[in-house]
Amino acid sequence: LVVAVITALVLFYSATLLVMGVAFIAAGGAAVLIGLGLLGILGGSIWSTVRELRFGVASTRLARELHQVDGVPLETVSRDAQGRVDPAEAQAEWQRRKAYVDAAPDDWRAWYLLGIAYDNAKDRRQARAAIRRAITLFQQRQH
Repeated sequence: LVVAVITALVLFYSATLLVMGVAFIAAGGAAVLIGLGLLGILGGSIWSTVRELRFGVASTRLARELHQVDGVPLETVSRDAQGRVDPAEAQAEWQRRKAYVDAAPDDWRAWYLLGIAYDNAKDRRQARAAIRRAITLFQQRQH
């Protein structure tokens, strides 16, 4: 539901940028540059939205494959009442999963699980990079 609402807002924002960009270009003169700038922003927002939606769909597919097909638990750490992971437990999980990646660097499962470990350790940038690597390896396996 949240993704649908955000996507709808982005579509509304995109339509507004398109209308404004075209209007500025139609006005002529220096306004053409503003219109082109708005269309550039529109292109960037569409690209990033599509990229994030594709990432979400692909990572969800891998999670489903890993958990439902392979029976691998996605979470091996406990959480407190607020949903937080103990930092020491997150570090131990990261070390186990990093060792898995080192032992099997071409296994998409290892990379996906490492991504979860990075996320539990609050390193979102590395989490996304590891999951992107898992997606790439999974797609290569499909071909």
